[in-house]
Amino acid sequence: LQKQNLGGERVVVRLGDAKGAGGPAALAVGDGLDEGTSLQVAAGGLARCCVDARVANTTLSLAGADAPTSDGWADLLLKADGPELARYSANDAGADDLKAWAREWASLWTSGDGGRRLTTPVTVAPTAAGAELTFKDARAPKRAKAGGVS
Repeated sequence: LQKQNLGGERVVVRLGDAKGAGGPAALAVGDGLDEGTSLQVAAGGLARCCVDARVANTTLSLAGADAPTSDGWADLLLKADGPELARYSANDAGADDLKAWAREWASLWTSGDGGRRLTTPVTVAPTAAGAELTFKDARAPKRAKAGGVS
């Protein structure tokens, strides 16, 4: 697909056979899914990929029968913006508690204890929403992205 209003960037979307589709929509970066894809999931996913800047120059796989809501698509497409290190349920925690937890969790990746280092050098900066991790990949400086934890 050629993306709309984004300078000719493209996205490759791999879909499974509609006949075997079942369960909720799933998305993987690359060719990781072999399950079936319903027409509703295919149409919704293709439409979102045309307008979402996070999927620029990416290959995605879509599967499943039950198309998500708009918020559900936004959540699925987060995977195209970079891998998640972890995802936890917030349950009934307040916003201040969540921000404090995000700051503390982010600082673990730069601690000097030697047990929790990332393979890519990272700096952590506290933000109003929690913390921002900036990865410094010397091998690919033009592709390195900053990711927020909020």
